[in-house]
Amino acid sequence: MWLIGREFSVGNAVFEGVSYCDPCNLPSKRAGIDASFQKTFEDCGGLIAKIIKTGRLSVGDAVVPPPKGY
Repeated sequence: MWLIGREFSVGNAVFEGVSYCDPCNLPSKRAGIDASFQKTFEDCGGLIAKIIKTGRLSVGDAVVPPPKGY
């Protein structure tokens, strides 16, 4: 993922991408479903990020990458 090792913002909060995160089976287990959430969403994981600066996030806020040359 292109955000790993880079700072980015969402709303007025700032984060640093740390690593890729594979989907887990926890949603299936909590819902009592036999199907594998992990298999269903294979290669659709997320990003683990470190909070650099706290802020307010709102639905619809864009992920803003760092400026070029950062």
